[in-house]
Order: sequence, then C-alpha cells, then structure tokens
Amino acid sequence: MAPIHPRMPVILHARDYDRWLDREETERLPLDLLRPFESEAMEMYAANPKVGNVRNNGRS
Repeated sequence: MAPIHPRMPVILHARDYDRWLDREETERLPLDLLRPFESEAMEMYAANPKVGNVRNNGRS
C-alpha cells in the first residue's frame, strides 16, 4: 500500500466480519484484528478517474 497511500486501511477477512460487528461482546474487543493484511491476498487495479471527485454522483 505504501506506493499508493501512507496509511493502511483495516482490511478484514470474511471469517472475521461477525466478530468485528458484534456489539454485544465487550470482554474481548477485536483489537487483534487490527493487523496488516497479507499483500499476496490483495489485488490492485486502476479505478475510473471520476472516483473521488465530489462533483460526480452517478454510475458513470
């Protein structure tokens, strides 16, 4: 991610979604899920240049 942005977003594995979203669990907070995501599991591709422009509000 470093060539794209200096901060790494939290990326969760599908197996961890329920635990991350569980508001009832207060004893074991999911802080251990805040770890680097495996780079070999990521894919990078160019997005449409319209992405990120607040003047665009549609599909194209």
